[in-house]
Amino acid sequence: MPISTPGWDNAPYLTGIGFITKDPDSGVQNLGTYRAQIKAPRRMGMNTSTGSGAGGYDHWLKYKARGERMPAAYIIGGPPSVAYAGMWKIPEDVDEVAVAGALAGAPIDVVKARTVDLYVPAEAEIVVEGYIDTDYLEPEAPFGESHGHVNTQEYNGVMHVTAITRRKDAVFMSYLSQVHPNETTEIRAIVFEHSYIEHLTKGLGIKGVLKVRTHRPLTGNRKIIFAVLKRGMPRTEVWRVLYGICNQQRAAGKIVIAVNEDISPDNLDAVMWAIAFRASPHKDIEIIKHKDAGHGPGSEQGGIPPC
Repeated sequence: MPISTPGWDNAPYLTGIGFITKDPDSGVQNLGTYRAQIKAPRRMGMNTSTGSGAGGYDHWLKYKARGERMPAAYIIGGPPSVAYAGMWKIPEDVDEVAVAGALAGAPIDVVKARTVDLYVPAEAEIVVEGYIDTDYLEPEAPFGESHGHVNTQEYNGVMHVTAITRRKDAVFMSYLSQVHPNETTEIRAIVFEHSYIEHLTKGLGIKGVLKVRTHRPLTGNRKIIFAVLKRGMPRTEVWRVLYGICNQQRAAGKIVIAVNEDISPDNLDAVMWAIAFRASPHKDIEIIKHKDAGHGPGSEQGGIPPC
């Protein structure tokens, strides 16, 4: 197993594709791209990014309230659409593997796991099965993250491995967690940009949105987001776009910039020109209070302090 950030990561980590868990009440499964620290031959960590309200964490809380351990399966490799869906922030009552099938144009083949009551993609390269303890947590991390900082040690779940199955000629897959360019940033860009367009045009009914572009180098998709809008859009609609992007995800959109179609978000010099000559700060810039700090160092939630 490769180590993403040698000298900083405290162990090898599973990073691609993620954990499958199940809501004990509804039976709906969730696939989340969470890292898994290898701690021993039969024990590994589970980081569900609790600050982002991940589905796996909600499931863990339900099993804890029941006084039961949580069945889980870590999926390594498989159909590309499954990897794509695993990073998508979709409603918690929707199964990501089902969404992956819709994207692929046909259902994803699944098979019953050997030792836990879960269904896993049949074309996965490797499947690690086990149970997450709900009585106690263990120290996990440090781990280098895609924003270029090291995520410090925290207490997270522990999975006791009960089985490992694999294809005959399995290919091990891993996302190297580094600043852009990397695989996760590219996948997130496709996921985020599409979901923002859907949210703005179909959810909020805004017309004139041509493109949403996330900034990737160093910032990793979440913090700086551009909206490309048709010239002549009403000012109120431009602000609805900006507010809509800020509110679509709790920790994304720290800086949101709207430009017209003659300004390419990929050309930061052009963006700076537009800010310098087309914007009036007292009329065109607003600071929103109480925005979630998000993923990164520096705050009590593990996020970068608001500025």
